[in-house]
Amino acid sequence: MRPGRRPRPAAALRLTALGVLLCGAVLASGCGDAAPDRLDVLIVTFDTTRADRFGAYGRAEAETPVFDALAREGRLFERAWSPVPITLPAHTTLLTGTAPPVHGVRENAVYRVQDESLLLSEVLSEHGWRTGAFVGSFVLDERFGLDQGFDVYHAPAGESLGTGEAARRERPAGEVVDDALSWFNALPSAAPFFAWVHFNDPHAGYDPPEPHASRHAHPYDGEIAYADEQLGRLLDGLDRLGRRESLLLIVTADHGEALGEHGEETHGLFLYDASLRIPLVLVTPDDRAALPDDRAAPPIPDRPGRIERIAAPVTLADIAPTVLDALGLGADVMPAASEPSLLPLTDDPASWGSRTERALYIETLMPWHHHRWHPLRGLVWRDRKLIDSSRPELYDLAADPNELRDGAPDEPELLALMRERLDALLVAERPLEHALGAALSPEERQRLAALGYVGTASADDPFDPSLPTPRERIGDLALASSVTQRIAEATSLLGLDGDPAAAARVAAAYPDPAERTAQGRRLLDAARDDLRALRQRNPGDPLFAFDLGFVEFHRGDAAAAIEPFETHALAVPDEAVTRYYLAECYERTGRADWARAEMLQAVTLQPRSGRLMQWLADHHGRRGEWGHAVWWLEQQVRTSSTTGAERAALQAQVRLARQQMAAARQSLQPPDDYPATDRIPAGVRAGP
Repeated sequence: MRPGRRPRPAAALRLTALGVLLCGAVLASGCGDAAPDRLDVLIVTFDTTRADRFGAYGRAEAETPVFDALAREGRLFERAWSPVPITLPAHTTLLTGTAPPVHGVRENAVYRVQDESLLLSEVLSEHGWRTGAFVGSFVLDERFGLDQGFDVYHAPAGESLGTGEAARRERPAGEVVDDALSWFNALPSAAPFFAWVHFNDPHAGYDPPEPHASRHAHPYDGEIAYADEQLGRLLDGLDRLGRRESLLLIVTADHGEALGEHGEETHGLFLYDASLRIPLVLVTPDDRAALPDDRAAPPIPDRPGRIERIAAPVTLADIAPTVLDALGLGADVMPAASEPSLLPLTDDPASWGSRTERALYIETLMPWHHHRWHPLRGLVWRDRKLIDSSRPELYDLAADPNELRDGAPDEPELLALMRERLDALLVAERPLEHALGAALSPEERQRLAALGYVGTASADDPFDPSLPTPRERIGDLALASSVTQRIAEATSLLGLDGDPAAAARVAAAYPDPAERTAQGRRLLDAARDDLRALRQRNPGDPLFAFDLGFVEFHRGDAAAAIEPFETHALAVPDEAVTRYYLAECYERTGRADWARAEMLQAVTLQPRSGRLMQWLADHHGRRGEWGHAVWWLEQQVRTSSTTGAERAALQAQVRLARQQMAAARQSLQPPDDYPATDRIPAGVRAGP
């Protein structure tokens, strides 16, 4: 358990001590190979990866030899679902063994996992496993809470926020594997490990390296091929260390990708199988021991007493209980993870029957968090899928695997029955109420926006039946997708994202800086026109309001940006980045007092942001209010993470401001209205 995490109840502490003693006894006796708790555990997750893009799932043109070989070695689950097509909630389900209504993490960045949620990494760490996580996306950064129980947790943002390489949104699978192999190489040979390795590469925008880019008609497939190659490199490294023979290996994905099906280009807004069906393969040491010497042989035929391809329905919530079962740890060490282990499915065909009857919960609240549209939730049961909302949908997955024929109007009795089962499931899945809101800095929100994640929280009722469903807004969804793409491209062209790699690509494509700027402005102009049309049809949509404010601001029209930013701040009062932009807009339009009021809101929400405190120091310095300016500068010295030359420059600025304060015969003056409490934007509060 990492320092600073919650204390355990006394019973859990006693169990932890016993587990450590048992692990120590096993290691000392040298009989670890015979003991279940000597297994190493590796979980690899592909981000945004559909099952049907792998050769093992029937795609002839797939370039996934490593995954396909694992499917021959171990057990391939043909019908695996993610409960939610969103990265952070899906991985939270994987590591807690609980559904989103239980663990409470329903969206990227809007929530973080609270310390009271018990993760698989914590359980294994407490029982003697070395634990390491190596992730490729900022949306899984440790600030969102999945670092609990990991000895090391490496994500693109690193240990502190900054600019340049330290502030990247994602890192390629090759870097993630380098990181993981360095950790494996440093581990004592006798220490069992649990590692989670995450490949973000299949996520949009798709940009596979060569030779994979040239080999595939769709770059998405090239990204999967590259990630598969790096999976092979990771396993080769474990082979060289002699750790494959004692390895429990699980390879899966957090969710899929729509790729234009049902009008959705990426994922998150719908619950169709394109976004929910995932690959899942499990390989145990016994599987590898049963392999023939020639590992490159054709697919291994079914062996007596063993099932190669498993058709029972399974979900990401099954993985944590499966690991505990394989390691010989009782279910009581992780009581919230109540799903059954997958291991019996691989040995006993009779166990499939109960699994077939099990209803698998699915949901997405992204429509609400992004657009204030009606969220979706439902279940998969007996080859039927319910997508429930104010306009429910019902699909026969066996007869209509592409989910093109909605049977809800024609099967009212089945619809009612499945809704009853969904209600019962929601009652059974009692929320732990462990998820917290996650406040983001302007830099962090911009990073997430570039990945397509800009959801917002709200106290309003997301299940209001009068709200439109995503399916009713399919035309707006397509237009919004093109707008997001234009804004992202303009952001890169104008150098607004702080990404050195993107800046290098842009410079190569547009060597003339004037042409880069002109093209960026053209894209912003086009985005502005479309956003105005989208807001007319969706007046309550906070995302369209924020995006219009962003576009107007970066076009240089601060006055035009105020109304959409105020609208967003009224709908989402606790988002620091909106307050920051409002402060800038008010300052540029001559309303300095309103600007200060909004920046106080921003720094209240982000009390460690050096950028926001610097803004306030500069603001007071321009007004000759040196007592306030010095207070904010010294607050920045105390709380920000600047080091080296930046910190020396900040301290020099403090000395200069103190000299100005003395010359003006002023004294240090802390603000009397900080932390701020008024959530109404200054401009709205003051009126026209």
